[in-house]
Order: sequence, then structure tokens, then C-alpha cells
Amino acid sequence: MDTSGEWNDYSRLKWGVEHGYLYAYPQELALYTDPRQKLAVLLTDFYYVTQRFDEAARMAQRLLRGHAGPLSVRQREYVYFAMGASLERNRDSRAALEAYEKVLVSGGGTYTWQRAGLAAGKLALRDPDSNVRQKGVRYLNNLAKSGSRAPPAFEAMVVLGQFMLVNGRMDEGFAVLGSVPKEAGAYKEIANILIRMYRGEALDKISDEEAHQ
Repeated sequence: MDTSGEWNDYSRLKWGVEHGYLYAYPQELALYTDPRQKLAVLLTDFYYVTQRFDEAARMAQRLLRGHAGPLSVRQREYVYFAMGASLERNRDSRAALEAYEKVLVSGGGTYTWQRAGLAAGKLALRDPDSNVRQKGVRYLNNLAKSGSRAPPAFEAMVVLGQFMLVNGRMDEGFAVLGSVPKEAGAYKEIANILIRMYRGEALDKISDEEAHQ
């Protein structure tokens, strides 16, 4: 499977060895200086990337209960995020959102906070409850306006802008997409494509209405 280019457990672990991390980024993993805690985080990641999401969530829960020693506030952030991601992949959306929100109460500033804000926002926007969707808008808006110049913030701008356009909030959507900086690379290109596409649709609609007058 690996030689044919099919993504599988071996290739996922091989990628981790080559890049030095699995699901926790190096700056997140560096927080765990206790070898027991670092091993537990890596095991959580191992279960996650090999798609054993129940085991990943259980390992995260064990960490949060202090089975590898007490965790600081910052150390708990990634564990909650990993648990949320595992629950989301297991289609337990509400429990996943609650786990992501445990990260967001820290007030921001870390890369994990940004990842959780993006994940919580995207997940909440798909919820049938309008109140939950509104929370998703708030999470993405907080991340988009955080001043971060990291990929999660750029993606939050794109997701939020498109959501507003789809829901008829055209001026807001165009404003959010227009705020994506040039340094965002591919995210800037996607934002520009969406702006052109929806402005084109709006022009087509006006032309159709004029033709029927």
C-alpha cells in the first residue's frame, strides 16, 4: 500500500518519523517535559492517526485525570483538543464541541487555542441548532480578529466569509474575505476566488431581474 501511494497506518507513522511529530505540532509537544506525559500524548496521537479514535479519546481522558501526573493549564489544552478531534471523527459532534470549548476558555494566545477555535467554529456551523451555529460564527470571528498570522486564522477567515455569503450576508462576507492578507498564500487565493464567484452570481441575478422587468 505504501509503495502504491495508498495512505495507511504505516505511511502515517512513517510521515511522523520523517517530520518529527504526529498530530501535536512540535511547539505543542514541547510543553510535555515529563517523559510519562510526553509518551501518553504520543500514544494519543498514535491512536488518532491510525484511526483508533475510541482509544485516542480514552488515552486523552486518562491524561486529564492525572494518570501521568498533574497537567498545567497549557498542557491540558492540547489534550482537550486531541480528545475533541477524536470524538468528532467518531461523529459525537456535541461532545467534541464541548472538548474544544474547554480549550477556548483559556483566552487564546497558543497555537492549540487557534486549532481549537477553527475546529469548534467549523463544527458548530454544521449544527442544525441556530444558537450553536451562532457560537460557531463567534469562534471563527474571534480567531479571524486575533491578529494571528498562522494558517488556522487564515482558514477561519475563509470559512467565516463563505458562510456569510452562503447565508446572504454579502457585505460582511466580502469584508471578511477581503481582509485575508496576501501572506496567507493559498487561503488568499481561495478568498479571491470566492469573492469573484459570489460577485459574479450577484451580477447575474441583477441581470436576470432587469430582463424580466
